[in-house]
Amino acid sequence: MTGYLYDANGARVAKGTITTMSCDPAMNGFQFTKSYVLGPGGETLTTLDGNNTWLRTNVYVGGRLMATYDQAGLHFHLTDPLGTRRVQLSGNLTSSDQTLPLGQAELDCTSLPFGDQQSCVPAPNAPPTSDDATPLHFTGKERDTESGNDYFGARYYASSMGRWLSPDWSAKAEPVPYAKMGNPQSLNLYAYVRNNPLRGVDPDGHDYLTTDPTEMDNSEAETDSSQSVADQQQDQQEAQLQLSNAQNAAMKNPQFAPGYGGHTHCNQGACSVARAMHAPMGPLSNAKGKPLLADQIRANLAKPGSGYHGVSAAEATQLAPQGVVVFVTGPGHIATVAADQSQKLPGSGPIISNVGYKNGDMRLNYVFPKSDLPQVRFYTPNQ
Repeated sequence: MTGYLYDANGARVAKGTITTMSCDPAMNGFQFTKSYVLGPGGETLTTLDGNNTWLRTNVYVGGRLMATYDQAGLHFHLTDPLGTRRVQLSGNLTSSDQTLPLGQAELDCTSLPFGDQQSCVPAPNAPPTSDDATPLHFTGKERDTESGNDYFGARYYASSMGRWLSPDWSAKAEPVPYAKMGNPQSLNLYAYVRNNPLRGVDPDGHDYLTTDPTEMDNSEAETDSSQSVADQQQDQQEAQLQLSNAQNAAMKNPQFAPGYGGHTHCNQGACSVARAMHAPMGPLSNAKGKPLLADQIRANLAKPGSGYHGVSAAEATQLAPQGVVVFVTGPGHIATVAADQSQKLPGSGPIISNVGYKNGDMRLNYVFPKSDLPQVRFYTPNQ
């Protein structure tokens, strides 16, 4: 059996074999077969084997796969408009003391529109470097040999069915995430790029992007009208105001302030914001609704099935102004990311609405000691 490991942001960082059906690597006999070094956009830069031996490094230009270094040498990739590899070219000038022409065809790759029936065969008169240099194929995503599914980041895609293996979800609660009410195809949360794989791509498992900038059918025109955009902006402003009011109320509550009753009540402040934003309370409070201690909340938020998932600091900075509650946790403390990120303050990291060591808005490194920053994590509700 195969097991996968993910980091706190939900990005896959390793795969390996397991001997027991358990999600706990300490119990399932997990043995590394591959681990990944990821780029700033979550792209796979370098792959190592189970012994930490280098296997390959991918090269990206403008966010798209351009070339791969592996043990056979350098390879260039020619892709179609969707980013799917179609031809692989040699990048080596010499191999085994034999001079090779730069750019000689190594592989020809074909597949049907939904990525099914994928096949790569050596090109005529292919040089000895013609291996399949990287598993990144359909729209530049990794196809797992053990399952045949493609890993997009947020979800797995089955090209054999032309469908996602799990429904779409969004950080902000929505009845049908990412739906365009004028386009029925967008209402199917398992459908791949609204069933239009010839013009659409999905960069991360959440988004539909068209390769045709002029595309605007009647349903899209209706959804993207100025009135709809204004409504979306108004909804976002109302959610941002609601989050800001909840945070201000927590920071101004004297019962949450440092020193009140001899304690710092950061956990109570966090729970008050969560209740105001209708966020899941399970990881935050006990059965009677009493806030748990900050370290217990921190541990609960990190558990699978908590109702929350990890996000990066950059994502937290983008989500909070949309009215999405984001908790920031570290040893012994919990706070929320401020709805207003427009302030210009010294320091690094997102601005935090803090109830704790000191009430008020401040940057991340003013809330947590420098020694604690490597352990700081961000969590937001799944829905």
